[in-house]
Amino acid sequence: MITCFCRVGRKTAPITGHAEGPDQARSVDDAWKDACGKLPEAERSGCKDPLKFVSSVATLSAGAGGPPSQATTVTLIPVGPTFEGRASGERDKDAVCREAQAKACEMAGAPGDCVAGGSYEVVGQGSSVETQ
Repeated sequence: MITCFCRVGRKTAPITGHAEGPDQARSVDDAWKDACGKLPEAERSGCKDPLKFVSSVATLSAGAGGPPSQATTVTLIPVGPTFEGRASGERDKDAVCREAQAKACEMAGAPGDCVAGGSYEVVGQGSSVETQ
């Protein structure tokens, strides 16, 4: 028997903030301020909360003969709820996993293939085979 699970979540666009300057610490702080400032007022206080946003910070240093310059980009990806569907059967793995995905979409309130529709994405999936 094949068992498959699929977890879907709403697609979200990343939010980026950028800053440049001679001081790396200041560049990082300013990039965070820029990114957090792009959020709705109600969400700004939680922009560094890892339960609300996955964040990454990229810093580039340059100084070809002149004063050093730091460029920093902060990227925030909102963390939202996920919905899981499970299916089991004797059919082929692809069919069982499609059924699990359809169940996850139904749990999300978007029946059918919500991933193909573009509003949701697969954020986790797996399968197992039970042999006798």
